[in-house]
Amino acid sequence: MKRVVASLTGLLPALGLFACTPKTEAPATQASNAPAACAGPLTPIAGVCTTDAAFLRNDGSKDLLFDPKCVWKMEEVKRTPDEVLVFRVQDCSATGRDGLAFTYAFPNPTDLSVTHAIAPPEAPIVSVIARVFDIPEGKTAEDVAMTKLAEAPEAERTRCKTRPDAMGATFQLAPDDTFMDELQKDQDGPISACGPFGYTEDSQVWWEAHGPHAIFHTTGQDTPSWDPTQFVFYKHESTGAWVREAGPHAP
Repeated sequence: MKRVVASLTGLLPALGLFACTPKTEAPATQASNAPAACAGPLTPIAGVCTTDAAFLRNDGSKDLLFDPKCVWKMEEVKRTPDEVLVFRVQDCSATGRDGLAFTYAFPNPTDLSVTHAIAPPEAPIVSVIARVFDIPEGKTAEDVAMTKLAEAPEAERTRCKTRPDAMGATFQLAPDDTFMDELQKDQDGPISACGPFGYTEDSQVWWEAHGPHAIFHTTGQDTPSWDPTQFVFYKHESTGAWVREAGPHAP
């Protein structure tokens, strides 16, 4: 079994998790996000149908499961008192195998973390798997990414830029052409540049423009226990309803 440990050099140490107590919503409010014929329970906070077939699709992603007995399930994590994230994660409880238990949380509004429970006496591994930033009014996700160059070595800050990649609304914070050529000539091993939110060949990292958020994803080098392409946020409105925020994905 591959360990899922996000490699994110230079970030703060992994933070401890905290328990989030779901809000109690009126039944009508919870049901507002459920399809007319939901065949299963609703998520405890936003009331999203946990058996939504489109969200838990059984396409080629099945080969990403750790074990044939693992299944995709819908996970709901509170980011702030008025916002939750819903996404797909692997549920391997039917395997009975140690080391396939994962829990997710926002210890703060920025860091989405996963705790990987290892069989005793090994301690659980806590890793930051995504950093979620609110985009200021009038700015873009690329603008947010560029502000993170303040954490890069000073000599690199003017030599990095955002580059669209082949993943739709995603991009990299990467060396410009001249800087990349120099790095490829000077370094024998994997290249890393542009700071902790920048380009690296040591793990899979990328930025995503996601509605009002800029998200920095990191999946390490191994198959992740979550699906980073299926993040959906729900916002609690003053009416009491939970409404899906704008973004590239929808359950």
